[in-house]
Amino acid sequence: MTSLVPGIGLVGTAFTCIFFLIFPSHSLAAELWLRESLVKKHARDILVTIHAVPDHIGKRAHPLKEGCDLDVPLRSEDIIVPILGKIKNACSYPEGITSTYWSNRLKSLEGHSVEVEGVLRVWLGHPPKGGKIQCECDGLPLYANSNPDHMVEIHPLTRLGSVSFLSMTREIQKGGDPYVSYLGGKISSTLNKRRITIRRVQKAGETYLAIKGPRTGYDHWTVLAVVMSIAEERRGGHAFDVGVIQRKGFMERNLLALTIKGTPADAGVETLQVNDEVVLFGIVRLDLALIEKKARQAWRTIPMPYELIVLDIMR
Repeated sequence: MTSLVPGIGLVGTAFTCIFFLIFPSHSLAAELWLRESLVKKHARDILVTIHAVPDHIGKRAHPLKEGCDLDVPLRSEDIIVPILGKIKNACSYPEGITSTYWSNRLKSLEGHSVEVEGVLRVWLGHPPKGGKIQCECDGLPLYANSNPDHMVEIHPLTRLGSVSFLSMTREIQKGGDPYVSYLGGKISSTLNKRRITIRRVQKAGETYLAIKGPRTGYDHWTVLAVVMSIAEERRGGHAFDVGVIQRKGFMERNLLALTIKGTPADAGVETLQVNDEVVLFGIVRLDLALIEKKARQAWRTIPMPYELIVLDIMR
């Protein structure tokens, strides 16, 4: 989990930090190549289903301050790069569990191919060091722990084999205490200033979409917003536009909000009307449909396109 860094008092140190934020070093670069056929298949999906082998399941759920989720690394022939599954509220649901409850329950699935369902989340959060490209054209590396280098997640993970986590896919909390996320008013000063570079690449008869940019954190957000469109049904949930309210008015561009079928957030989305004011809690992912639409043969730099996967809606 990434947190915002407090201001730095020393002028020299602050200048160095600013320099690397504007001109990221090669070691901070992230580059991911996904098959265009995979992107086209799932670009508009909210839920995807793949077959995968759980590998090195985390020994315990993260505590509330670190997100309260459980890491489930996955190896798959459907998406041939390292994948990390994330189970929401794994430290708090069912009520009264220990941090090892879900680890122990799921341990028997390690090493076995199972059907996996969840949200396909591409986000440049945990790339390999040294700017190494992760490409579906390469073989999968061995995983040494429960958090391998990855830029693709199934997050939230809603089902692993026959075990469903839909009832846990909601606002992160434990014992009535909420997880503290980023506030939507900071989106313009963080995510909106970031850029990614994209292109199409031909290799061995396959077309890949290459995505390159600085390592990106800033996962969970709480957003005050106004509904701008009636929710439309998509595979695995609903999608609707919101205008994010900030101190100086609305954010420059609308944000696409996605709810997950079978969750409390999705159950309430059909009652939303245009101009309703809502508070949304969720995680961000790259908009693969827009990346696929804008990619060319040459590298092209675009504002970072992102969507909000909604875990809770509050009015």
